[in-house]
Amino acid sequence: MNNRRKLLSNAISLALLACVAAVQAQSLKIGMTGSVPAGASATVKVTPAANGAEQIKRAIQLQRKIDEAQLPQQKFAALTETLANLKIIPKTWPNDTAAVVRGAMMQADIGAEFGLFPVITDALLPVIPLVQKTAQEPDVERRLGDASKGWANTSKPKNISLPRNEALLRSSWTARTRTPC
Repeated sequence: MNNRRKLLSNAISLALLACVAAVQAQSLKIGMTGSVPAGASATVKVTPAANGAEQIKRAIQLQRKIDEAQLPQQKFAALTETLANLKIIPKTWPNDTAAVVRGAMMQADIGAEFGLFPVITDALLPVIPLVQKTAQEPDVERRLGDASKGWANTSKPKNISLPRNEALLRSSWTARTRTPC
C-alpha cells in the first residue's frame, strides 16, 4: 500500500480529487501535474452498463488495471476511470440500493488504498441512511472512522463549504460514533 502512495504524488492526488468531484457527464477531461508532462491530459470515458450490477462488474475489471499498471500515469488513468465508473452508480440507478452501497464501498476501499480520504467520505456519507440497521452499517462506519483518522494525520483545507445535507450527515455520523471518554 505504501508503494502505491509513493507512485502518486500529492499533485496527482489533488488532480484526482478534482476529477472525481467533477464527474457529471459521460466523459471528463482533466489536466494532470506531478510526474506527468505539463499540459498533458487524460480523458476518462464513463459508459453506463445495463444495470448497477453490471456497472460494478465493469468497475472490478477496471480496478484490475490499477494493479497491472506499471507507470504512475497508467495508475492514475486506471484509478480515475475506475472511480468515475463507480461514481455514476447512484446517479444512474438510485433505486438499486445494493449497487449504490457496493459502489460506495469500492470507492472507499480504493480511496483508502491510495490515501485519498475525501474520496472515502464523499462516497460513504450519502449511503449512511441506506445501511442503517443493516449488516453493512459497521463496515461503512469503520471505513469512515479510518478516513477520519487519516484526515486527522494530514493538513486539512481551511475553507471547506459543505452542502447543507452533507454537513448534516457528517454531524449526525460524528455524534453517533463518538464514545464517552
